[in-house]
Amino acid sequence: MANILIADNSNILRAIAKSTFTQLGHTIVAEAKDGLEAYEMYQSLKPDIAILDVVMQNLSGIETLSKILEFDQNANIIMLSAVTQNNIIEKSMLHGAKDYLAKPLNAKLAQKAIENLTL
Repeated sequence: MANILIADNSNILRAIAKSTFTQLGHTIVAEAKDGLEAYEMYQSLKPDIAILDVVMQNLSGIETLSKILEFDQNANIIMLSAVTQNNIIEKSMLHGAKDYLAKPLNAKLAQKAIENLTL
């Protein structure tokens, strides 16, 4: 099972994501409320997977994705957003995200995204 960092500016959506991934058997090692906090937590904790919301304060999800990949080019990052526009998904994938999950979070799709990663 994976050690996961969840970053989302919404307390409620972080709680939902935490519950979903915990029920799937994963461990949430940290929760970040913004992109800068997520980047700092990633550096200190080096989780197996980072789940990043696209829209966050201080650093956007895309900016956080880029900074984490500068720090760790092998990082497993899954983007999470209510915005499912193709250009946002494509931009995330072009910047190095391994997958993209839509809100509200679907447990089966979340598990599949994790299984598709080579941890």
